Amino acid sequence: MNDSCENPAGHIARIMKRLYEQHLTTTGGNISVRDAEGCIWITPGGIDKGNLLPEDIVRILPDGTFEGRHRPSLEAPIHLGIYRIRPDVHAVLHAHPAALLAYSLAGRLPNTSLLPQSALLCR
Repeated sequence: MNDSCENPAGHIARIMKRLYEQHLTTTGGNISVRDAEGCIWITPGGIDKGNLLPEDIVRILPDGTFEGRHRPSLEAPIHLGIYRIRPDVHAVLHAHPAALLAYSLAGRLPNTSLLPQSALLCR
């Protein structure tokens, strides 16, 4: 990988490992970071995200091409869309916590009124 853009790959790999260690995600999720040059660094698709190395992280250049050992996550277009409409956002993280997966599989919604922050954000 060319290092002309600031390289947040190590940070992404370390944060994803912490998500797994804290049981905040099980089957995946993705992290992306927009650097000062407009490059988007994102977790790859199709590999175990609990054991990512910095060299596994993919860099998407401003022209839409990407660099790295792997392809970007299939959810990269969602991350790119967020960055496009929110220039103030510089990182996106989504996880797949086991409890929320269980709600999804059961076809139920969690009680978002249990915490004030959830009640305000999720309604």
